[in-house]
Amino acid sequence: MSDKVCAICHLKINCNEVGTWSTVGAQGLASLVHYSTLRNDIELTSYLNENHGAVHVHIDCRKKYTCKCRFEQEQRAEVNTSDASGPSKCLRSGFVSPFDWKAHCMLCGESAQFDSKHPSQCSIIAVQTLGIRDTVLEYCLKRNDEWALEVQSRLNTCHDLVAVEAVYHWRCYSAFRKMSARPTDGIDRADVGRPVDEKKTAGV
Repeated sequence: MSDKVCAICHLKINCNEVGTWSTVGAQGLASLVHYSTLRNDIELTSYLNENHGAVHVHIDCRKKYTCKCRFEQEQRAEVNTSDASGPSKCLRSGFVSPFDWKAHCMLCGESAQFDSKHPSQCSIIAVQTLGIRDTVLEYCLKRNDEWALEVQSRLNTCHDLVAVEAVYHWRCYSAFRKMSARPTDGIDRADVGRPVDEKKTAGV
């Protein structure tokens, strides 16, 4: 059972896979802070500078994120494309398939993107209130199971879900707050659509 999420890619860590992850020490933490600052990765910098206790990462993610040669390569590539696309806010995505708050459900971690073929089927919720983070964390404490630990770890890496434009499946949220089992049959048509207003569903 794992209750750990990589601070860099935001994906779940499998504690049984020895040698693929580690708990960051003081020197490693300093290196992560240094590179997150260089990369203008405000989210990770803020997380690392706050007192969250142990910080866990995939070893591969850490090596790539703090590789000087790789960073300089990405920086040069960014300079070459900046005129066409504008500067990047964060150079974290070039080496890993990270959790994306805008594209993945913050509860199940699976894809939660708009399907233009079925625009009327709207069950993806866009976070628009800061309070939902505390609400979900309260549900985590009540559930106290593996799914709750995964969600809690993910939310601990972000304190402003509105700013990162987080989204979630309504089906996942409903199951999570009702203490039901985690949906396991994939995302079907009923779970694909344009993000809807969270405030309109808050009372459900």
